[in-house]
Amino acid sequence: MSDMIKEYVPFVQPVVTGPIVEKWLSDIEVAMVGGLYDASKKGMLAYPEETLDGTNRTEWLLEGPQGPKYSVRGTGYSAQSKILVDQQFWTLETEKALSKIAAGDANGMKDNIEFHNQQLKNSVSIVRMQLTKNQRVLMGALIVLDVHGITVLENLHDAGTSSLNDFDWSKQLRYYWVPESEEVETSLITMVSDDCVCRQTIACFKYSYEYLGNTPRLVVTPLTDKCYMTLTGAMHLNYGGAPAGPAGTGKTETTKDLGKALAVPVVVFNCSDGLDYKIMGRFFSGLAQAGAWACFDEFNRIQVEVLSVIAQQMLTVTQAIRQRKEVFEFLGNEIPLNRRFGVYITMNPGYAGRAELPDNLKALFRPVAMMVPDYGLIAEIILYSEGFNAAKMLARKMVNLYRLSSEQLSKQDHYDFGMRAVKSVLVMAGHLKRQNPDLEENVTLIRALRDSNAPKFLSFDLPLFSGIISDLYPDVVIPDVDYGKLKTEIENQLRLVNLQVVPSFLTKITQLLETQLVRHGVMLVGLTMTGKSTNSNILAKTLTQLKKDGSTDPAHQLTKIFFLNPKSITIEELYGSFNENTGEWKDGLVAILVREAVSDTSDNKKWVNFDGPVDAIWIENMNTVLDDNKMLCLSNGERIKLPPSMTVMFEVNDLAVASPATVSRCGMVYLEPVHLGWKPLIQTWVEKFQAKFPDYAKDIGKWATSVCEEALPYIREECQEAPGIPSMDANIVQAYLRMLTAFISEPHQLVPEGDSKPLKVDEDAKKLVRIYTAMSAIWSLGANLHENSSELAVNDDDARIHPLADIVPNFNFNPQELGPFFNILVNTPETVGQRMLVENLMMANFNVLFSGETGVGKSVVIQQFLNTAGELFSTASANFSAQTSTSNVVDQFENRLERKRKTLLGAPPGTTMIFFVDDVNMPMLEFYGAQPPIELLRQVIDYGGFYDKKKLFWKQVADTQFICACGPPGGGRMAVTPRLFRHFNMIWIPALSQDAMQRILSSILGQTSGGDLQVYGELK
Repeated sequence: MSDMIKEYVPFVQPVVTGPIVEKWLSDIEVAMVGGLYDASKKGMLAYPEETLDGTNRTEWLLEGPQGPKYSVRGTGYSAQSKILVDQQFWTLETEKALSKIAAGDANGMKDNIEFHNQQLKNSVSIVRMQLTKNQRVLMGALIVLDVHGITVLENLHDAGTSSLNDFDWSKQLRYYWVPESEEVETSLITMVSDDCVCRQTIACFKYSYEYLGNTPRLVVTPLTDKCYMTLTGAMHLNYGGAPAGPAGTGKTETTKDLGKALAVPVVVFNCSDGLDYKIMGRFFSGLAQAGAWACFDEFNRIQVEVLSVIAQQMLTVTQAIRQRKEVFEFLGNEIPLNRRFGVYITMNPGYAGRAELPDNLKALFRPVAMMVPDYGLIAEIILYSEGFNAAKMLARKMVNLYRLSSEQLSKQDHYDFGMRAVKSVLVMAGHLKRQNPDLEENVTLIRALRDSNAPKFLSFDLPLFSGIISDLYPDVVIPDVDYGKLKTEIENQLRLVNLQVVPSFLTKITQLLETQLVRHGVMLVGLTMTGKSTNSNILAKTLTQLKKDGSTDPAHQLTKIFFLNPKSITIEELYGSFNENTGEWKDGLVAILVREAVSDTSDNKKWVNFDGPVDAIWIENMNTVLDDNKMLCLSNGERIKLPPSMTVMFEVNDLAVASPATVSRCGMVYLEPVHLGWKPLIQTWVEKFQAKFPDYAKDIGKWATSVCEEALPYIREECQEAPGIPSMDANIVQAYLRMLTAFISEPHQLVPEGDSKPLKVDEDAKKLVRIYTAMSAIWSLGANLHENSSELAVNDDDARIHPLADIVPNFNFNPQELGPFFNILVNTPETVGQRMLVENLMMANFNVLFSGETGVGKSVVIQQFLNTAGELFSTASANFSAQTSTSNVVDQFENRLERKRKTLLGAPPGTTMIFFVDDVNMPMLEFYGAQPPIELLRQVIDYGGFYDKKKLFWKQVADTQFICACGPPGGGRMAVTPRLFRHFNMIWIPALSQDAMQRILSSILGQTSGGDLQVYGELK
């Protein structure tokens, strides 16, 4: 037998495989139990008793009877059997001490405590040595149990316990070896002899010898003890257990650890509202035959109607156990029953998407409240297991730090100071301790605290957090971390993609790597254009290049990113569904991507990146993926184990609708606009055009920087943006640079396409560039403002600025050419300016958004451009409505674009497709505020494609641009995510002025009446 970290345990007798699979699988199960039983019995006989200095136990732990435990395959005792034997002798020694006290030896318990304290010190010293991974996991588990054992002994001593029947002793989980000459009746009404039994209060269970591998053990606190006692009592009375409480209090882990204590397999399954009674029936049927425990996480997410049926199924199994049946009828089939079977459910009451359990289901479970774990005790024990000597003092200060942080720092949706956050700090502290064994322990812990928490804090909270650390640890100087080759390679990768090396952004990239080392679920949170996608992409390229260059650091591996937007597809397409007609299961996109990642068994890193809104509709299905289970649970009952090389990442704008259960499971990296700002955008633009304008590209950058420095504060303080379409400073500057690029590129011939040579321009061209720098500012910095201030245009012929009114073409009425009356367009200075912007931006391959009130001419101006776009463009239009779905949008793409290959859609040859999306903000909001059609549109722009509806393979969309139009929110229109509009130059179309209306009316009426129209009075 072997586990995931390659511990090998031999069978006592070899198992011969054959054609009858059912038979030899049963033989393997028998051999597994026999092998672990044999190792435990031999280990018990070899255990060194009462050695005060603990030396013999150390040798016994790290050595087997046949040589070094982990150096030779299949030699020695398994870690599981060693822990079992050690716990048996702890029970034996404690009862000896109690008997001594009863006999009059007042120091009996005190001597026992001293003995175990010495053993603990020896174990902690061993952890600081060079150990194999198997040895380190074993020693960590033993230290956790040793510390709990000492705590129990101290409590017994303080309470003056002297009797074996005292409740303070009987309430502990105790292990006994029943001699061959005796028999003991267990809670499951079976007789045990020459075997191990576990007792707690009135409950008694046979140790099950299910091989669970060499795994860490949970820190046992008073809350854990209470939960153990409730669950074992429930099992004794043939009930299930129902731990309930907030996120991160240890509900699932306590259930799993009790299973480890009794050597019972625990199958954890993350429940969702997609589960039905048939799937649950399959669970009960299989686990009842195997004698395994079922732990249903987030059980109250199942629909109430299904819960009532589940209660009846559960009652059937429970009654069979109570009646001591060997075989019982379940769902129409007669199946064998292993009475070890148990069901446990964990719940977060009060969280979004949860239901109240029916009374007939509640009656089958014993509830236990898991509210506030003992953070200090947990931190102390884990620090001991990681090799820290001053664990008690460090743990106390750490808990105070988290308490003060939760009280004094700002309240943010992505902040979490719960148990999972504490655990990640402790894991990082252990990692740093092993890397720097000579560093002071308080310095090691402070660095872990800083590196674990700094990534998630807002800029104004960081000084407060640093101040709290300084108060708790005065005069402690934390050395700066030298990232060496990593930092150099990050800078190289940024330059390769023509991006600026900004120190604060480089820090965020290293923080993402540090967070991944302690969390396999990571969220990149921040407003649009703060560098979330760039952060993860640059880090992936950096790690890949370092590995190619021969780096031996285990964190540096070839890295591949799988991406999807979870809201661009339906929940059935995301996780999978049953065919209603055939009942056949079809995998969803998450299952497909995870299977692909799991199939790669190398050490290469696999990141599954969910780039889209996080809400309780879909993210709760990932709970067991993100916690220590690392298990993807599908609605067909299948569970997929994630390998250590896999990381689940999320890119989100905010976590306003995410539950604490989700937030606590993920490491957070928060990116703010202050980390990048807008100046790197201008620097990158200057570098790009340096080759075209070597003489004065830098001057353009200086002009642009000067304009933005003056204009941006004025826009924020004095101006009103278009309603419902807010923008960041970086959005506005990027729009400015797009506009400048459009003006100085085709069709103005200032930067010919494909010409890599420096352009020799005359004085008029230089003058035009200066003028266009100013005009771009007017038409971009002010384009999204509610008030219109853009009434100028540039004439290329004389390199001068003219009023738009001077270039408005005359209106000529020709019924045959103009078509229906409502399609007539009379040009005004406003429409001429708008048309000019669309033409320039489209020719430069940028996207455009027109917003404005109803009836101001948005769609008419766009349609006029589309009708006269010429041979370079193909056009298509789509109108969004409240009922538009992602399926409708996908159909639009597939119908309007040519299929060039199975995985490639594009415009007709020699053209670029322009998609005009009218009323882009009309799709109805989901319950938690997402707009799936908008997310699909963003995915197409961001990643260049979408997933096929039926086969779920990626389809690339090439040679496509977008023009969108929308009105302000209200009257059925919604506010759209800024993550979409960041890709557009946003232009506010103002209401028609009096002059414009007079021009329109007089032009149409004058032409249609033959020019004889007289105007009486002033038009109002």
